[in-house]
Amino acid sequence: SSGINAEYGGNSPTEETVTKYRSDFGDDWFSFVCNGVFCIVLNSQYYEDSTHVPELAVEQEQWLDQQLETARSRKYKHSLLFQHIPLFLQNPDEEKVYYNYSQPLRETMLKKFADAGISKIFCGHYHRNAGG
Repeated sequence: SSGINAEYGGNSPTEETVTKYRSDFGDDWFSFVCNGVFCIVLNSQYYEDSTHVPELAVEQEQWLDQQLETARSRKYKHSLLFQHIPLFLQNPDEEKVYYNYSQPLRETMLKKFADAGISKIFCGHYHRNAGG
């Protein structure tokens, strides 16, 4: 990784890079409501490689489960999710590449999000789809 990705841990976050990110930008996972829409923001790097931050990955997952209970309540017009790494690019059954989640994690997360009523997932990471 180079530039900002390397500065904040790239695909392998550490306590140091997460602390720096949080100091510079704020929380790396959070939720908010805007005009009746419930939004969840995840640090998907923990799903890519939490080797150096296993406690943070567990903490985020526990927090996520609480947020998904809120989404499941259906008291909002929509529930959306934002994360950097997409679950998949073209097809939920595709192979793991640099740009997506591995299986069976992908299947587990898709089910978890669907069960909670998450209607859209917005992602980045795949820099080959920009146009102009």
